[in-house]
Amino acid sequence: MSEPTGRLEAKHVVVTGAGTGIGRAIAQRLAREGARLTLLARNLGRLEETASLLGDTTVNVAACDITDRASVDRCFDEAAANLGPLFGLVANSGIGGPNEPGPADRFDELIATNVTGTYSCLRAAERHLESHDGARHLVVISSI
Repeated sequence: MSEPTGRLEAKHVVVTGAGTGIGRAIAQRLAREGARLTLLARNLGRLEETASLLGDTTVNVAACDITDRASVDRCFDEAAANLGPLFGLVANSGIGGPNEPGPADRFDELIATNVTGTYSCLRAAERHLESHDGARHLVVISSI
């Protein structure tokens, strides 16, 4: 991993869905920019793998099912307690794939994760944003 640029030095950013794929790549980029990170996803083992790739970055990992609002609130409360107020959130958790009529219909699961879960993360992050006049960021990435 290259040296941090310092652009986000000491800024606390939460990344959901950070265990694999795009979320992992986002975490790596933010680490290179000097951010302190909280990484959330359902699979703690994958999050720990991501954390191991981040060098000496200050990182907090927690298993979080974004379809469970109480879990989301707890994880964001702990993130702020551990690493301070948030500069930003990258709400990357989501599910995609086919949806079919009948017993294979995944509509409820898709909405619970991609819409309601993302909304819960945004609201939780909003409560923990840094209090100053400068920029703070809430970024949403959609799976479908």
